[in-house]
Amino acid sequence: MINEILGKSYTGKEKIEFRPNEHFLDQQDDANRERITDTNFTIWERKKKKYHLGCESSLPDGRMTIRLFEYDA
Repeated sequence: MINEILGKSYTGKEKIEFRPNEHFLDQQDDANRERITDTNFTIWERKKKKYHLGCESSLPDGRMTIRLFEYDA
C-alpha cells in the first residue's frame, strides 16, 4: 500500500517498528475502557522513514476515510 500510494519501492524485507497505539482512558464511570488510535510506524531501510496511518468512519453512512502520510521532519 505504501509503495502504491506514496511511490516507494519497499520489498517487504525492511525492518518495521510500530509505535504503541492502544491507550486506556481514565474515566470514573468506565475505568478500564481501551481506545485504539491511529498507527505510527517506522520503516528502516538506508535511512529511517516514519509513517502515519489513520482510519475514520462516519456514521450513519458507514464511509471510511483512510489517511497515510510520511513524516517529513
